Amino acid sequence: MLSWEAPTSVNIDKCECGRGPAHYRCTEYSHHRGWFHWIEEWSGKCFVQRDLADLEFVILLGHQGRPCPEADPLKPETVSVVVAHVNGIHRCSLRYCQCPRAPDRVIQLIHARLWPTTLKSCQTAHLWLNAKISTLHFMRTLKRLTNNAFPSQTKDLYQQFRIVSRLFSHLTAMKRAGRFHELVIPNRDPLDLTVPCLSCPSPGFNLPDNWHLVAEYLSYLFRVAFGMDGNYWLNKKAKKNEDPETAVSARETPSSSTTTRLLVLFRRRMTAMKTKWYTHTCSGFKVARAQRAGKFRGLQYSGVSAISCRHSFFWRNMVINLISGEK
Repeated sequence: MLSWEAPTSVNIDKCECGRGPAHYRCTEYSHHRGWFHWIEEWSGKCFVQRDLADLEFVILLGHQGRPCPEADPLKPETVSVVVAHVNGIHRCSLRYCQCPRAPDRVIQLIHARLWPTTLKSCQTAHLWLNAKISTLHFMRTLKRLTNNAFPSQTKDLYQQFRIVSRLFSHLTAMKRAGRFHELVIPNRDPLDLTVPCLSCPSPGFNLPDNWHLVAEYLSYLFRVAFGMDGNYWLNKKAKKNEDPETAVSARETPSSSTTTRLLVLFRRRMTAMKTKWYTHTCSGFKVARAQRAGKFRGLQYSGVSAISCRHSFFWRNMVINLISGEK
């Protein structure tokens, strides 16, 4: 993924002129790498949508669209893969680079900006984009774009896409946090993957050495101001036979952080309150009184609440699941 931002020593694209490395590149697939264009074939009665693989087109990796010189020209190894693209789901033919020093197949796919759904047998890949819709609706849209008349005939990649999207988000957070470059910021846990706020006061980083000697009436300049807000639409239903999920990022033990210990105590308190229903007497807080007691029946979490600084940056260990609405 870092090679997308800057070429590495083993992945420097050579210029077509052969005089040195290329200083310009095109990231659009509209030239010799138009891998995912739909082709319409006249059947004698109507046009039928075809993939480029149906016309014997093969995606060649590792040599800027040219055949690998180390591959057997008589029996080249061709792999069939399914790619979820923004214009539908494609069945493609793929050939990997066979050079002795070539990276493994997973890395070759990532260099081509194709994200594999498994590390063992790469037969499904996804391109990445951002959309403010659910994963289910997004994959249903891709199936409709592939075959709007008979979407059930298109392979369902919903489960694979869920795994890929979460893993991609985690690795993107690691890249942005400087984990690969061992970036160290004062007063920040090295395992922290949140985007740091460089504007909030931080001793030894953006404050003068004598900041603690300032007059008391100016001490507010060195305070970190927090705000709290919640999203009560992020509900999660309780499931009887749900498989335990594994966190992809490192998690602290309850004894290693004061903040984490407070969160554990808060969760215990919320669990004890789950079976009770309190009537609020405050006249200015009418939201909780207007909600039905059975509104949250069958929900494991009724929302998410988070704390952020005044510059709208979320802080580590300051996001928690809600159990009974806004309480």
